[in-house]
Amino acid sequence: MKYELQFYKIEEIFSQEKNKLVISLKRKCGKDELKYIEFCVDRDFPYLILRFNFKKAKRNFAQLFNYLYNLEIFSISLLNDDRVITFKLSDGYNLNFFFLTGKQNLIIEKDSIVIDSFKLKDEIINKDIYFLFTKKIDRSKEIINTVQGYIKNNYYKFGNTYLDEVIYNTGLNKFDNLTEEKKNKIDIEFGKILSKIENPEFILYKVNRTYIPALIRLNHLSNYEFKKFENINELLLTYVNEYHKILAIEKLRKEKLEELNKKEKQLKNKIENIKAQLENSRDYNKYLDYGNIILSNIAQIKKGDKFLILDEYKIPLDDKISPSENASKYFEKYKRSKSNLEELNKKLMQAEIKLNDIIKEKEEILNLSDYKTIKKMEKDVNKEKVENPDLKNFRIFKLDENFEVWVGKSSQSNDLLTTKYSSQNDLWFHVRDYPGSHTVLKKKNKKLEFPKSYITIAASIAAYYSKAKNAGTIAVAYCERKFVKKRKGLKEGSVIMEREKVIYVRPQLPDGN
Repeated sequence: MKYELQFYKIEEIFSQEKNKLVISLKRKCGKDELKYIEFCVDRDFPYLILRFNFKKAKRNFAQLFNYLYNLEIFSISLLNDDRVITFKLSDGYNLNFFFLTGKQNLIIEKDSIVIDSFKLKDEIINKDIYFLFTKKIDRSKEIINTVQGYIKNNYYKFGNTYLDEVIYNTGLNKFDNLTEEKKNKIDIEFGKILSKIENPEFILYKVNRTYIPALIRLNHLSNYEFKKFENINELLLTYVNEYHKILAIEKLRKEKLEELNKKEKQLKNKIENIKAQLENSRDYNKYLDYGNIILSNIAQIKKGDKFLILDEYKIPLDDKISPSENASKYFEKYKRSKSNLEELNKKLMQAEIKLNDIIKEKEEILNLSDYKTIKKMEKDVNKEKVENPDLKNFRIFKLDENFEVWVGKSSQSNDLLTTKYSSQNDLWFHVRDYPGSHTVLKKKNKKLEFPKSYITIAASIAAYYSKAKNAGTIAVAYCERKFVKKRKGLKEGSVIMEREKVIYVRPQLPDGN
């Protein structure tokens, strides 16, 4: 970078991301060429790199330090032989890129006095630049009677990567007690590292899900794949890009896992609920026995009796109906309970299959490392959010690739569904004579015809999310969405239907829900 930037002057300084600024540079003379210095002061990942192109946002950026524009870069050096890179500019200004732990910042100084900064302006302006070094830890007071303590006290500037290399090469344990022999081993090994760094290699190691840059070959990472670069800037550019990919992967992984964990919890609760219902329904055969016993002993029963007591049986009776009608009532209850048991077992199996699918998907997400796959997932998620930012307000049932049923969760979401999230040719459903959620059968292509079976399913869903949920067969009205009118003065969630049709269904959800 030192020689790359000769004959360049500052054209612009701006920030369009948190904790990051960009300095646009233009060649002072000759070919009209731009370069960009990108500086990140993020505590966990600070860096300074040179880019040869950069896309500036059209808006939502802040211009900084206008008084430095058109100043020329004279030289680049280390300040105070520490982790501070200094750009000496014309007119006596210096740009100091601080990488001191906890003090990552761009500090502008003139005649050793701080006149401006990217961060923490009020704390450092008008102070002597060397004041910022005085708060460094006094390492001479640290306990150094261990290998780790000695290394941290004397070689802290090297960073953890080279500290690990020394521990590996010497075969020492960092918690070992310090001896003169061990000190000599450590000093000799750091001397070797310094010697190698004088003729550096520019290497990026891939270690599991992260990357480690290095200026020498590292024995303790010899089992990992690596890539070599021509210079330090190419190494850092790749490192920064890969780091941001890792962040993107982790961000999406976290979002997907949160979503899957929520679904997993819901399914586990559903499975427990179904199992509880199954437990209560397993003695459904008693209703068949009750019916048969009533018929076998019908001569002993009078209309108005509340119980039939026989041996170990005490069978409740409806005193308003005849004995034969009581028997028929128990036979009907037996049929319903048996059918319900079969349905519950079917729902349990479907829920358990879904739960296994979610657990499998979670494992796949945890092991996902392909960036292209991640970007496609991210694009799909973002597209869905842009197209349907209010999805959380609706219950959505996917019937196949072309048809879905959407149900409002409140009066407000009912209005949203009817007025914003349904097309003119979608079918709109509502239970007759009972309050309930607005329900819409949606299709991807307006040329498609609605299958009769899907109309029945949508009507059953509308009935399920109404006050008639626990009733038997009920009437559900439906029509095309264009015949649903929202008249002025009607309260939230209220509409008027025209050209409606009526279908009779039982309130229920589709299989697997």
